[in-house]
Amino acid sequence: MITLLASQATPQEVRRATEEVLIRPEFRSAQGDDLLARIFRWIGGQLTALGDWAGAHPVGAWVLIVLLLLVLAAIIVHIVYTFRRVFARVGTDAADGRRRSASVGEVLEGAAKDYRTAIELAIQAARQGEVRRAVWLGHRVLLGLLDAAGSLAFAAWKTNMHYLAECPTAQTMRPLLASLSEEYDRVVYAHRPGSAAIGRLLEQVRQLCVSGNP
Repeated sequence: MITLLASQATPQEVRRATEEVLIRPEFRSAQGDDLLARIFRWIGGQLTALGDWAGAHPVGAWVLIVLLLLVLAAIIVHIVYTFRRVFARVGTDAADGRRRSASVGEVLEGAAKDYRTAIELAIQAARQGEVRRAVWLGHRVLLGLLDAAGSLAFAAWKTNMHYLAECPTAQTMRPLLASLSEEYDRVVYAHRPGSAAIGRLLEQVRQLCVSGNP
């Protein structure tokens, strides 16, 4: 009789009946479920629901699969493009063997046409209370100048720790980079108020732009 009933039930009905049995108190651990077990059970429930939905909507399931594959392909292309651009830029120039510097547009991301304009915009933003923008611009200008001087290699994926590790200790502007990076971490990353030294630091970057000798 039991075999006959089981043969008439669908796989979904058998799965649901099994889950109803397993959630009874006598099948639970005496200490209760831990967080990891609940997470796995939730994931399993979502996969089961997705499987049920896919079985009931095969066309929609194929559309979803195609969309996910397109998104995955776009992510892979973006990652490959980013790494190729970075490695191509930090490579050596075949003509003279020197590393190619980052372009102004790459460093400033279109915020200004040159470093002098960018630092003036940063100082103006600081005076108007736009500290986050001021620090971001000033920091990018300094990175661009140091990159052009060969003291570090700018790359959008790098963190402030990367730049500080690359910049030689003999570089006279390394203390300025360290101080401005600290302000960057505080204002841009941590969303906290900047210190009173921001104006002075931006003015030092401005002097570098004027002299052209970081």
